[in-house]
Amino acid sequence: MTPYAARVSGDLFGVHRNTATQWAALAQDSWAGYLAALRTTE
Repeated sequence: MTPYAARVSGDLFGVHRNTATQWAALAQDSWAGYLAALRTTE
């Protein structure tokens, strides 16, 4: 997902564009980074 697409998705989901960009960076093609980040926040 490009940063621009993340910003558009953020508008659709009602989250700040920076949050959507961070989510896109965490999600990537592999879920490994996202799951590791999720564990550190619990």
